[in-house]
Amino acid sequence: MDAIITAATVLASYLNVATSNTNGYIYNAVYEDNQVAKVEVFNQDGKSLSRKLQYHYSYDAQGRLASKETLRWNALAAEWQPSQLFVYEYTDYGYTLSLSNWSHEAGKYMPSNEKMVYHMVADNVLAVDTYRRNDLDETFERTSGMLVMNADKDYADL
Repeated sequence: MDAIITAATVLASYLNVATSNTNGYIYNAVYEDNQVAKVEVFNQDGKSLSRKLQYHYSYDAQGRLASKETLRWNALAAEWQPSQLFVYEYTDYGYTLSLSNWSHEAGKYMPSNEKMVYHMVADNVLAVDTYRRNDLDETFERTSGMLVMNADKDYADL
């Protein structure tokens, strides 16, 4: 399975946005063990910077992305507050990406209501299925699906 998200993918993503900054944001990465552990995002308002977001990354033993947590800056409380948590679970044929949102009332991440499953179904063909939790029985129901083809270089010359 080639479609996995590794520490190198996260680093390339960070370098892409950090070096092509045209959106009014400044990015700062914190590295641990040669992996991006945290990315801080600042608003650039003229001559000053203000805190905006933090992304915290964790990796499994194989160097694949295991989770990405988003925190938002609360200027009134002067603290970072949890917002979203993406969890990646890998199989031999692909991975599942689950999204959990932070509940301020409960003080924790709520169980995931959405997930996307990515898996290879043939050479150069990736299936992407989206699921949503059914409120009645708490099971996940497929809401959409698509196939993504990575064109082989032999077809590029046609």
